[in-house]
Amino acid sequence: MDLPVLAGFGVSTARHARVLMEAGANGVIAGSVYANMYQSCADPVDSISRIRDKVREIKSGCIF
Repeated sequence: MDLPVLAGFGVSTARHARVLMEAGANGVIAGSVYANMYQSCADPVDSISRIRDKVREIKSGCIF
C-alpha cells in the first residue's frame, strides 16, 4: 500500500519545501512559521496578508 509522505518541522521557506519535495515528499507541513508571524504582528488583521504571502511562497516550492 502506498501512503503519502508529508514532511514538516522547520519548513519556513520555498527552498525548504523544494528540498523536501525533491527528496520524495508528497507534500510539506508548515505551522510554526505562521504562528510566529501572527504572534509578532502588532495588528492581527495585518498578519493575515503577511501569512497569505508566506503560504504562497512555501507553496511555490512545492510546485515545479
